[in-house]
Amino acid sequence: MKRYSLLILTGILIVLALGCGLNPKRNEDGSFSFDVKLTQETIERQLQASLNDPQIQDVRVTLHDGYMLVSGTRTREIGGGSDMLLFRLDLAMRDGAVDAQISEVTLNGMSIDPAWMAGWSDSIADFFMLASQQEANSTLEAVRVTEEAVILTMRVGGQPRE
Repeated sequence: MKRYSLLILTGILIVLALGCGLNPKRNEDGSFSFDVKLTQETIERQLQASLNDPQIQDVRVTLHDGYMLVSGTRTREIGGGSDMLLFRLDLAMRDGAVDAQISEVTLNGMSIDPAWMAGWSDSIADFFMLASQQEANSTLEAVRVTEEAVILTMRVGGQPRE
């Protein structure tokens, strides 16, 4: 019965993938791989939530091949006013999980230590991992940034690769 349930689930996922233009590819082990594209708007919304900092507003993302630039407005705690925050965000796979690296951090054009935003890398990586775990029996195999989207390469069925 479990085998039939898995076959039915895999069939449904393939039909959904075809309907959404995901173009699944069948792998040698019987599993399927497909790409999920996260748009700039989706990433902006989710980064705002991932940062979980009420002082950071109006998060914007500019996608480049291999990385993204993230900007936002930071409200000052004392004295009012706001500052422009900008940082580079690189995504990679490390030990089967998404690794988010923040670098080139500036506040009003002045360089600041990326350690100031230490907890944000983990929160951002968690968002991309959650986005990849929407389907049972699926694993995230790759993440890449293009000028159009962040692309998560998913694998459904079969045994996880090591």
